[in-house]
Amino acid sequence: MLNQNGNSTRALLITEIKNQLNDPNGEMWSAADLQRYLQRAVTTWYNKMIRLNSELANRYEDFTFAASTSRMDMTSTLANGIRKVIMLEDRTNQQPGPCWVAAEDVRDLYRYSLNVVDSVLYGNNPKFVFYFEQAGTLAAAQTLKPYLEVSPQLTSARSMRIHYQCEAPSMSVDAATSALPPEAEEAVVLQACILAKFQEDESVPQAWQAALDVAERHLRETVRPIMRGPKRIRYLDD
Repeated sequence: MLNQNGNSTRALLITEIKNQLNDPNGEMWSAADLQRYLQRAVTTWYNKMIRLNSELANRYEDFTFAASTSRMDMTSTLANGIRKVIMLEDRTNQQPGPCWVAAEDVRDLYRYSLNVVDSVLYGNNPKFVFYFEQAGTLAAAQTLKPYLEVSPQLTSARSMRIHYQCEAPSMSVDAATSALPPEAEEAVVLQACILAKFQEDESVPQAWQAALDVAERHLRETVRPIMRGPKRIRYLDD
């Protein structure tokens, strides 16, 4: 049974998929196949959810930018993956502190500056640049590692917070969670079952498609943004 409030683990989702497929013991579909179908479904419905309400992808991470250094590897800080930088905040002496903002999609732009909003604590307005750098060799899988660069170097360590939109979760282990509300998880289970039962070039039976349409309608009614009042930053752990 899935979590009542969503954010179920891969193990729970796989169990529900098996039950919906009438294959509780995993005799017809391998674990690897079901995990692949689940990942595709989670990514699909996470992206649908974000298109309906982008604020639901918002997260923040705290980190320390060391003194006398010009750049920081942000790989471990942004372990959830990053879709977009929203804001960089210095929380060393006050909260909230001076901010730098950005709106570019980092998947389409490898390097860009963050624009300063408030420089109360700085007389020289340090410039922050968020960018990706190629990692790995041609013989191995290459990845893009995120870095944060500052100029001039800071004279003292700063307590920073980066606000960002995270990527769809990687369901690579049984303990991984979906970061989805229950309405989206309902659709994820249906989508994974459809992927398991029907080939890519087959038409989906009307009953399955109708159930998927109902799940999407429920999702739209649940996560659409409220179009009134000031916009605020929401986080997945609110």
